[in-house]
Amino acid sequence: MARTYVQLAAKLQEEIHSFSPAKARQSINDAYIRLCEMHPWQHLLKRFTLQTEAEYSTGTIAIDTLTSAVTLTDGVWVVSWGTAPSSRRMAITGRDEPYDVSVFGSTTAATLADTYIGDTLTEGTYNLFRDTYPLPTDCGYTELMALYDPTNHAGDDGRLWFFPQPRFVRELMNDPLATGTPECFTIMQFTQEIPPRPTLRLYPAPDEVFAYHGWYFRRPSLMAVDGDYPDWPAKFDDMIWIQACIDHFGTEMFFSRRFYDHYKTRFAGLFRRMKQEMDGQTAMDKEIEGTRSDPRRRSLFGRAVGEGSVSW
Repeated sequence: MARTYVQLAAKLQEEIHSFSPAKARQSINDAYIRLCEMHPWQHLLKRFTLQTEAEYSTGTIAIDTLTSAVTLTDGVWVVSWGTAPSSRRMAITGRDEPYDVSVFGSTTAATLADTYIGDTLTEGTYNLFRDTYPLPTDCGYTELMALYDPTNHAGDDGRLWFFPQPRFVRELMNDPLATGTPECFTIMQFTQEIPPRPTLRLYPAPDEVFAYHGWYFRRPSLMAVDGDYPDWPAKFDDMIWIQACIDHFGTEMFFSRRFYDHYKTRFAGLFRRMKQEMDGQTAMDKEIEGTRSDPRRRSLFGRAVGEGSVSW
């Protein structure tokens, strides 16, 4: 039977008699979150749908050199485009660099985040595009993801490459204004929301509305009251208090080789069993393959995670 927050803390106090109830509770929560980050566990796997937004280039713009105010003629912008976590970038006639738009003050007025350094324009052409999207609000761990177009069965099966940021930036520098059908993505900075969530950046920037299926590992909630249960399989909840013991006896102040090795050995057996039964990578492969019309398609997951191994 699953243990509650207070029961896990009490078990920890049986193992480490010097712990107060408050210290035991804190250590249980710390160990619990650490366990959730150790491996892509199946029970934390969750699917989401990402719908991109089309580029917009209707009308002409006016902007003076060394200013940031842009005025639109014969077009209509949407004020909410500037409301976080939404964002837009603008490509302007004659410039090779995109400008982030910080505010849409009205349907015909916008403010650039940086000073425009090009020549003054009175009827310049432009292109507004969005290449960065927030992940779901409960997304906290993004070391392992998949993103693909479930309707595309040609070529690469609609898979998008995942690139680490340095590799993604190298791709982006080939043509920072490129728009079209996205081919790769990376994980960018976190939003300013509470709690924050990571953002996903696509390249090339979408030029029309696309719908992608994605997979991520959700953020578990901390246990707060005595009756809370951890978001963790009941048959493996011993791992939580054992991990807390490992954390304690592994510190310099309380280090004990005998106790540390004892709990590490107990933990290793449970960890191996849980990986066999609750591996998220295997589950994701099966789920993605299950959404496709041709069951003979090879696994998508290997390419979706990008280059090299994934460490947790």
